[in-house]
Amino acid sequence: APDAGWVDEVQFTPAPPPMPLAAALDTTNLAWTTTGDALWFGQTTVTHDGVDAAQSGAIGDNQSTWMEASVTGPGTVSFWWKVSSEANYDYVRFSINGVQQAAISGAVDWQQVSFPVGAGVQTLRWAYTKDGSVSSGQDAGWVDQVVWVTGVPVNVTASDPNAVEAG
Repeated sequence: APDAGWVDEVQFTPAPPPMPLAAALDTTNLAWTTTGDALWFGQTTVTHDGVDAAQSGAIGDNQSTWMEASVTGPGTVSFWWKVSSEANYDYVRFSINGVQQAAISGAVDWQQVSFPVGAGVQTLRWAYTKDGSVSSGQDAGWVDQVVWVTGVPVNVTASDPNAVEAG
């Protein structure tokens, strides 16, 4: 008997188009770019808002991936972020014009943070970076619900004479 096989009625279903970062980050008013050793992407599995979020691209040791948008300040940016990585070695970092504002690593669940942004054109960047060895957790970072508000950043401190004390 001859060795043979048959295939019949093959169907191909194309993958859905990738979710734009602007949609995943809930900021259709900003133009997003992503680059590095892998691209950030929109997904619906790990989210803060229960809808969608951006996830860092899959990278290897000594690699990085970032996404960024430019805004014209002054203003305030706030967002939710989380990470599942090797603690103290693989980080999600947020920077403004190349100056790091915050970094998280290890097993950090969703946190909301907010930063004042100075006047003029400012580049907001989220980067996931790995060191030279070891992978831990899901080896990724996520960002969701980015909010950019133009205007003078509000910084109320206890020494502010105009601050209203609750009581």
